[in-house]
Amino acid sequence: MRHVMSALLCSAALAAAVPAAAQGTGTSSSTQKSSSSRKPVPKLPVGFRAFFIADAEFMTASDSFTAVTGAPTMFGLGGGAELLNVWRKLFIRTAYVASSADGERAWVDDDGTVIPVGLTDEIKMSTIELGAGWRSYFKKHPKVAWYYGGGLLFVKYNEQGEFGTVGEEYDERFLGYSVQGGLDFTLWKFVTAAVEGQYRFVDAPATGGASLAFNEDSLGGFAIRGMIGVRFKK
Repeated sequence: MRHVMSALLCSAALAAAVPAAAQGTGTSSSTQKSSSSRKPVPKLPVGFRAFFIADAEFMTASDSFTAVTGAPTMFGLGGGAELLNVWRKLFIRTAYVASSADGERAWVDDDGTVIPVGLTDEIKMSTIELGAGWRSYFKKHPKVAWYYGGGLLFVKYNEQGEFGTVGEEYDERFLGYSVQGGLDFTLWKFVTAAVEGQYRFVDAPATGGASLAFNEDSLGGFAIRGMIGVRFKK
């Protein structure tokens, strides 16, 4: 501890001695000019952005979704909002997206062949997103911003279908997380558009049906998202 204090005192003495030496050699004026010419970094005003969302998620459990709905993709609509410049260029986000797809129950045999059984099935997913990120404008293109971030996902999965003459429903909630990045464009005054790529990690243990047959236990995947909205302040 004594050596640390001695080093700090020596550093402080040297820092005080350098300007004094500069004054003696006639360089104080240039030093003062350079220090006075440095402008303080302006504090960015807190802004707000609200947006409409349309996205397409390419599911990690592609075989399971293809077996039931005929495609490995889920399309969703929703909305969200961001509080900008909470600290420097940090933003916080909340968003909600709902997606659904109609399909048909299927049986998967031992060699992976999918056999439709003629019973209707409907899949619904709703996702609440809470996240944060970093956002900045390009110097040469002040109307274009780039950003990246991540967040928590609260996913509700619901599947309703026929089982013989009796209806059947599976309803469960899962916790996951996401990472994303994108570009935000100013279209006109406060009207904006953005394109974003997002990867979602959502573990969902397979309990039966196609997901168990294909040993797929995820409700995550890669999503391409388009957004249009309004922004107040940058």
